[in-house]
Amino acid sequence: SATRAAVEEGIVPGGGVALVNAVAALNGVSLEIADENTGIQIMRRALEVPMRKIAANAGEDGAVIIQNVRRAQQEQNNHRVGFNVMSAQTLDKISGLVAVNSLMAMVGGTLAALLLGKNDPGFVHNGPLAGLVAVCAGSDLMHPFGALAVGAVAGALFVVMFTLTQNKWKIDDVLGVWPVHGICGAWGGIAAGIFGLQSFGGLGGVSIGAQVIGTFMGVAWALIGGTVVYGVLKMTLGLKMSQEEEYEGADLTVHKISATPDREVSW
Repeated sequence: SATRAAVEEGIVPGGGVALVNAVAALNGVSLEIADENTGIQIMRRALEVPMRKIAANAGEDGAVIIQNVRRAQQEQNNHRVGFNVMSAQTLDKISGLVAVNSLMAMVGGTLAALLLGKNDPGFVHNGPLAGLVAVCAGSDLMHPFGALAVGAVAGALFVVMFTLTQNKWKIDDVLGVWPVHGICGAWGGIAAGIFGLQSFGGLGGVSIGAQVIGTFMGVAWALIGGTVVYGVLKMTLGLKMSQEEEYEGADLTVHKISATPDREVSW
């Protein structure tokens, strides 16, 4: 009804007619309006764009239509930070594309970690997390199959990098925080510039060069900030527990609780 009203009120002139047709089709409404042009192809890629907001400003020029579509998309994307769909904060801003891509990335990460990790439960449990972290940057841009590929690469990266970190480099990161959030997060930032391209089924409007530069700037910022913060902590409080505290475990020495029921004599 809102779509018909927009047409009857003359809000959408010229090339905007195709825009309304496309929005109506996305919402399961069939309108017999002529002059279907490239606006339909544009709107088929523009999921959940508020129709009236675009229609009110769309003119006959196709470039104007594209500009308004992207502006409306960006306004919604501001509410979709990361892989958490509910970061939209309101139900009307939730994106089905973000939800599907998050799920597909989880699947890809799980399968890759399952295969490369040789059924190791630790790898299998971290595989979906690696996929979710990686798809974060481009969850509102990628095609679901692109999200699946991104998640699969992230799952494989986690297995390889966690193994190197623990077994070869002897870095104390038993939870694999750096491989998951560091390596897979960086991969996701770059992947948004690849699988977000229209040639890979994405919505477009991204640049691989910009994503690479932005990703490495983020890495540099984290490296500098982490060095400063943990350097100060090391000089003041220290970062490692004593050998006795390590033997007892952080649960007892730091949190004053037991991690195993058999040691809870008060039960």
